[in-house]
Amino acid sequence: RLGATATRRAPGRDALQATAFLNTDGTLAVVVMNESEKAMPFSLLVKGRAAPAEAPAHSIATYLVR
Repeated sequence: RLGATATRRAPGRDALQATAFLNTDGTLAVVVMNESEKAMPFSLLVKGRAAPAEAPAHSIATYLVR
């Protein structure tokens, strides 16, 4: 979104990359990219809480956290 601030790039596995942006409305947009040939499970950790997720092979997904 216009005005969003990049927060940081999350450490991860070689084929699974993530970065997050804090939007002006307080939501957090997390973009996850899986470059591997297979689906990769991961946990989205925000403010001490975890949500399990899975990135399909060769995918890019955006998660919006309120």
